[in-house]
Amino acid sequence: MTNRLKPIVGVIVVNLVIWYGLVFLAGDWLVELGFGGDGSLDLLGQITMPVYVVILTLFYDTVIQVTGASAMTAAMVLAFAEIMATEVLLVMFAGAVLPYALITAGLNLVFWWASGLVYEKLSE
Repeated sequence: MTNRLKPIVGVIVVNLVIWYGLVFLAGDWLVELGFGGDGSLDLLGQITMPVYVVILTLFYDTVIQVTGASAMTAAMVLAFAEIMATEVLLVMFAGAVLPYALITAGLNLVFWWASGLVYEKLSE
């Protein structure tokens, strides 16, 4: 686990930088896309994203270790699984607006691509 600590921390840091960069630069746009929620988690607002990123990164590391896949392969499989489970279903069954679904799918790809790239570089 200690040899994987550097890539795990790197992925956490990069994803938090991307997320908070988006919030700082395009917060209103993210709320319009539906990332603002209904306000029921305002109490946990400051810790929700870091906790989510840590849990997701540990899951990602587990997938890499269990499957033996490369970091980028695991990242892209998880990205497309997430897109199929959320954006595709929302467009097909809930009538979500296609451009918003494409934007969030693109954001998913950016997060997972960055995760795969950082994990691979820091694992060397």
